[in-house]
Amino acid sequence: MTWDTPLGHRKLTGIEQDIMRGAICHLSREIIEDLVSDSAQLGIGVFDALTGCQQLVMLDYVRKYLLEDTPEPNEMSAVVEGTAAALIAFVSGKIDFELDWEKEYFESEPKLLRPQRFWRKLVVEASKELGWGFDPRKKEFGWEIAVEMLHNRILHDTDYLMDFTDHPPETSKSMNAALGISRSYYRAIPPPEPDGPEMLEVIRRLLT
Repeated sequence: MTWDTPLGHRKLTGIEQDIMRGAICHLSREIIEDLVSDSAQLGIGVFDALTGCQQLVMLDYVRKYLLEDTPEPNEMSAVVEGTAAALIAFVSGKIDFELDWEKEYFESEPKLLRPQRFWRKLVVEASKELGWGFDPRKKEFGWEIAVEMLHNRILHDTDYLMDFTDHPPETSKSMNAALGISRSYYRAIPPPEPDGPEMLEVIRRLLT
C-alpha cells in the first residue's frame, strides 16, 4: 500500500526517495531550530496554519507513508496532502535560494564563489532517472517545470489549496460536490501533539 500517488500506491524509491527524505530532514531541522518563535511558512495554507509541533507530527506521518511499506494507504485529506506539497515547495524554495545566492556572489566575489547546488543536483538526477527528457539547467523555467513534475508524480492535484469550509454549508457542499471532494477532506485535523518523550521519538525519526 503506502502513499496513494497518480502512479498507484507505492513507496518512493530511488531519486524520489532521496529528494523527499532530504526535504523531510532539512525542513524538520529548520522547524526544530525555530520551534519557540514560529512555524514554517511555505505558502501551503493548511500546513502553514499548524504549530511547529503539529508540523513535525504531520511530517512524521508523511515520512512513514512516503518512505516505508505500510499495510494501508495514507489518509487523503487536505492537511496530509498539504504537508507533502509543503515538502515540494520547500525544495523549490531551496533551489531559488541556490540560484539567488550564486548570482549575488558571482557578481560580487566570483573568485570566492563556492556554488551551492545540492538541491539542483538532486533535481537534475531526477530528470535523468525518471526520464523527463530535458535538463532543467538548459530550459527556460526548467527548475519550476521539474519541481512541478515531481509534484505530479506524488500528488493527484492541488485540492489541498482549496477550502470551502468557511462558506455557508449549502455553498461549500455544492462546491465540493462539483469538484468530487468529500467534506471530510478539509475537516480532517492533525494528530494531537505528543508528550515530551513521544515528541523526541518523532524528532529522532525525522532527522534519521
